[in-house]
Amino acid sequence: MLGETKTMYHAFICHASEDKPVARRLASDLERHGVKVWLDERELQVGESLRERIEQALEQSHHVIVLLSRTSTKKEWVKKELSTAFSLEIGRQKKVILPVLLEETSVPLCEGKVKGVKSL
Repeated sequence: MLGETKTMYHAFICHASEDKPVARRLASDLERHGVKVWLDERELQVGESLRERIEQALEQSHHVIVLLSRTSTKKEWVKKELSTAFSLEIGRQKKVILPVLLEETSVPLCEGKVKGVKSL
């Protein structure tokens, strides 16, 4: 499903459910500046395939903003979304992932893959 699709979003916000308040605030702030944001709770519909819809949204986004926290770096969904985002970077041959470090934490899923992100 990682083929050519029309971009509909400027940014997809990848986050742990525990970081939802930060994700909501970031989405609102970006939207006030004209950035079209994909945030799961706004876009997912009952009955949709979660995996397929998220993969489609990632493909349709220019960037993936990943909120990195002690919690998010352990979440399987965050890892899956980042894996897809890394594939998109390779396929598009340009930076897609925009990491946002919410708190001091090790970031093993990004280390060596996202410039400027290192274990602390």
